[in-house]
Amino acid sequence: MKTKRKAQKSPTAGAALMDDITLWAGTEESFQQTTSIFKKMADSKLTESEARRLLMEDSSGSMNEVDMEDAAPCLVMQGDLAVIEVSGAMYKGKLGWVGKYFGVTGYQDIIDSCEYARSHGVKDFLFIWDTPGGSVDGISQTSTYLTQLAQNYNVQSYTEKALSAGCWLSTIFGANLGTEMSQFGSVGMFGVHADMSERYAQEGIKLTVFRSTELKGAGSPYEPLSEEAKAVMQEDIDKNHQFFIDRIATNLNLPHDYVAKNIALGKSWYAQDAIDLKLAKGIAPLNSVIQNMSIEIIKGKSMTATTHERTLLDTVAAAVIAGVPIETALAAAQENTGNEETSTETAQGEESNEATQEATATTVTTTAQPAPSLDSQLLEQLVAAKVEAGALKSKLETMQASFDSMRAVVATAIQRAQVGCGSAPTATEALMAVDASALLDQYRMVSSALAARYPISRQSEAVTQDSEGRDTVAASAEESWLLECAKIKPSK
Repeated sequence: MKTKRKAQKSPTAGAALMDDITLWAGTEESFQQTTSIFKKMADSKLTESEARRLLMEDSSGSMNEVDMEDAAPCLVMQGDLAVIEVSGAMYKGKLGWVGKYFGVTGYQDIIDSCEYARSHGVKDFLFIWDTPGGSVDGISQTSTYLTQLAQNYNVQSYTEKALSAGCWLSTIFGANLGTEMSQFGSVGMFGVHADMSERYAQEGIKLTVFRSTELKGAGSPYEPLSEEAKAVMQEDIDKNHQFFIDRIATNLNLPHDYVAKNIALGKSWYAQDAIDLKLAKGIAPLNSVIQNMSIEIIKGKSMTATTHERTLLDTVAAAVIAGVPIETALAAAQENTGNEETSTETAQGEESNEATQEATATTVTTTAQPAPSLDSQLLEQLVAAKVEAGALKSKLETMQASFDSMRAVVATAIQRAQVGCGSAPTATEALMAVDASALLDQYRMVSSALAARYPISRQSEAVTQDSEGRDTVAASAEESWLLECAKIKPSK
């Protein structure tokens, strides 16, 4: 379903932003940057369509080619997987493609992106967070929505940077994966009060604030901040901080006191420290996360695939491995399947004259209906997986052959070292039968014994006494180090 999106108006300039925001769940740097960005957005006069066109040009075609009026700015489809990219500071409301172009995200953009994917039948979501946080206003509604999404869909979350408000939202899906340099935490918030009274006074404007009660309008930018107003604002920050701690504790299933003492400190951590704090769950490359989720989607679909679809997949996969383009292989497989069904129906109709008309009618019906087919994107992924599996199998076979050869070399070295130590060599079959670790342990043991008996610093010829009392001199060995260590003379 297509809905027309009205032209998105950019937020007001930075000064107005500071007037509007009383609480910020993000880094101080991100607040200053967002203020500057909003000024640029207001001055640019950039429209939604222009912003999206510029993004398409910058991405070199890597963005999805979807209808601009319907597409949500945070959404990128990877086959049947909805990837929700949250980048830059987050702010209340909808910032659209203009916000995305300037590097900020509206909370409503996140919700709209998920709704767009849901309306198109998507059941699997991956959130990628790269945000320093954002405004407190708007986060509660977004948190509630994402919590419900997690309860009804398969959702995973990956962090490149999820600070403050980003940490709040990303942990709704549990502890995140990330890279070694991913940043987690910065749990807390701060408020900014802009006293504009002196600025107005310099411009010759005298302002008078009227209020019905002492604390009504506390924190007004049109007058200096009173101690009473300061206490009210601090109380508001403290209460919101407790809400923040509660959400993190609930999201990660951690005790409230643990979060308060160890995580809600206003500082951020890289991945390994975050893992130690139970704020993150592991380190993994993003592409492997996307690949694993895509494979799970494929497995889920294959469980419900018809016998025809599985046969079609096997046929196409074999053709692609042989070098046939996937489109050609798919068309040929579907055509052959249709012909087989037609032939089967015709043969059945010829079994008796009485059933001829019925069989013919069935044949016409079958031929008229297109053979069922897999989703093209799904098929490409399945075929790619089969091709990759074939390549991995071949690689494994090569590695196994090399491994067996190395086992034989080690076994021979053990036998020669045993002879060098004056003992009977172990049978080759017995050595090849033990596992690799045991073989290496035996090699180390006889090597140490040989080195102790024939140190390199001693003569290369040594005399030993065998069981019959005859002198024996070491014979030459293949290994260069054995040549230096010992020469053993065969017994006569």
